[in-house]
Amino acid sequence: MPPFHTNGPTEAVLGEWVQLTLWQLIQVEGNHVQITKLEAAVRQLDTAIQLFFEDRDPVAVCTLAAAAGRVFSDLVEHHLPNQSWRSTIVTALPHISRREIYFTMDRTPNFLKHADQDPDAIESFNECENEHRLFIACDEWVVLGCNPSIEMQVLQIWYVAANLARFKEKDDPALVADAHRYLPNLSTMDRRMQVSVGAAFLAEKKRLLESELAL
Repeated sequence: MPPFHTNGPTEAVLGEWVQLTLWQLIQVEGNHVQITKLEAAVRQLDTAIQLFFEDRDPVAVCTLAAAAGRVFSDLVEHHLPNQSWRSTIVTALPHISRREIYFTMDRTPNFLKHADQDPDAIESFNECENEHRLFIACDEWVVLGCNPSIEMQVLQIWYVAANLARFKEKDDPALVADAHRYLPNLSTMDRRMQVSVGAAFLAEKKRLLESELAL
């Protein structure tokens, strides 16, 4: 049986047809999804959080979390100059250049979305980076003065509960209190169990919200 993919004329014609069809669709008005950068970033972040708690592909989580986080960071800088996490890190590390800091922060996300400079490169990253990216993105959303979604609320509480020793009540009294209230023993569990508990917590919060909306 011949392979499904071939390099013959049929594939070439089909590839050309797909490209032309996409180009034509881009040009045509109507039937388009209209969305703001803020709305797109929120949907990316909520999806990334859901995937994270489902213990799904860390590459997809990283890509979505980084995309949303960058939009939020840019918007914070636009409305509140020098108050984004990026600016905070640059200020906290004056001995390291801004270029080097940004390169380090964006290295993995850029690897996952570009191949023009390094088509044969291989990347290695710690999937635990994702939870930090998710938390930072949620925090910047709050800095913008927006109400967090259920997914964001759960991620923030989960993150603080998982890293309770690093947080003091003065950092965010309400968030620290919620971490103690809802997930008091999370920091003592291994990471897989932490993620599983977070998934159950998110499912319960969604169930409660659906019950309230049904009333």
